[in-house]
Amino acid sequence: MDTNYFLEYIWLIPLFPLASAAIMLLLGRRLPEKAVSFFCVGSVFIAVSTTLPELVVSVSALMIGAADMAVGNLFGSTVFNLFVLALDDIFYTAGPLLAHVSGSHLVTSVSAIIALSIAIIGLIYRADKKPVFFAWDSLAILAIYVFVLSVLYTMR
Repeated sequence: MDTNYFLEYIWLIPLFPLASAAIMLLLGRRLPEKAVSFFCVGSVFIAVSTTLPELVVSVSALMIGAADMAVGNLFGSTVFNLFVLALDDIFYTAGPLLAHVSGSHLVTSVSAIIALSIAIIGLIYRADKKPVFFAWDSLAILAIYVFVLSVLYTMR
């Protein structure tokens, strides 16, 4: 793939969160009316839309051969998002933030811990090659994500 072609359009990256926010504003109110919970909207649709820039950065880094940058982007983003959770708790004045949210967030929290644990095992156990198109750890993380999506959809 020609990296110059991709770099020519890199200025579009900031438009992803803006477009995602606009889509969420338009659809966000209608989705819960269609039997999809706010929990599901936040855990899936908003999470995916706000993560699109990280996806673009990671793919860009891989295209220039910077695998460490791609993985560091994702792990660093995860740590920063947890930092934002701590900041949110500071600004939430009705009491402890996590005490006032749905217990359903345990599903996404536990799945995130499992997926991160698999990624850590993949960092420790360094496979020499991919068995097929995916490495075993990537395939396991993908399976967890698909399973969690199905569980979240059923939690109304």
